[in-house]
Amino acid sequence: MKTAAQLLKLKVVQNQQVHSIAPDQMVLEALKLMAEKNVGALPVIEAGQGSE
Repeated sequence: MKTAAQLLKLKVVQNQQVHSIAPDQMVLEALKLMAEKNVGALPVIEAGQGSE
């Protein structure tokens, strides 16, 4: 089983966009984004923490 970090790196390699939210965003904002992008989950990433 792959880790979340491995899956995110795979998306980058495949040139697919990863949608995320910040910890201070409202749940309603997350739900709207998930519906708009047709995804079932969003990683919660603090500013500056998304790249390695």
